[in-house]
Amino acid sequence: METIPPIASSDDPNPERRLSFDQHVQGLPASRQTAHRWVVWLLAVAIVLTVGVFIYAIYASVNWRSVGEAAVVLAWLYFFLAGALAALVMGLDTLIVGATVPPPFERSKYSFTTGREAVRQGRGLIGYAAVVTLLVVVGAAAVRAGRFGLEDWVRLVVGFWVAVGLVAAARAILRGILRLS
Repeated sequence: METIPPIASSDDPNPERRLSFDQHVQGLPASRQTAHRWVVWLLAVAIVLTVGVFIYAIYASVNWRSVGEAAVVLAWLYFFLAGALAALVMGLDTLIVGATVPPPFERSKYSFTTGREAVRQGRGLIGYAAVVTLLVVVGAAAVRAGRFGLEDWVRLVVGFWVAVGLVAAARAILRGILRLS
């Protein structure tokens, strides 16, 4: 992995040296800039795919009697899989650029993270995508085998998000305890 040259970051207190995200990307080697452009296109495709699958999942949920219960569950599983693909691509982009992409609703174009925090966030997105993909593959296999109904799917999703919440709470508590000591 090539190292990023030391350049001013988004949190530099000197306004003349503060970089926007675009300036940060322009300061990267040409190979990383090319990879970033490709990944941005892949991210756009993944987001369009996610929106399309979401619309289909809503349609299948509304017309569940005509499409069948298994089709509703599979539509939502595919929606989560498409979202995981978008998260994976976003995590790859974060690792390639070495900075998080600023959110579109953020007022300041200078609000992006670089360094270790950006790498941690990129790895976190990729890990999240891997966990969701595993959940979807297991759920889809069970639906295809006929051992998984709509109630089971709801239990699985609620259980997954409760587990995510418990892990996040435990992590926050541990961070607080470690900071106190």
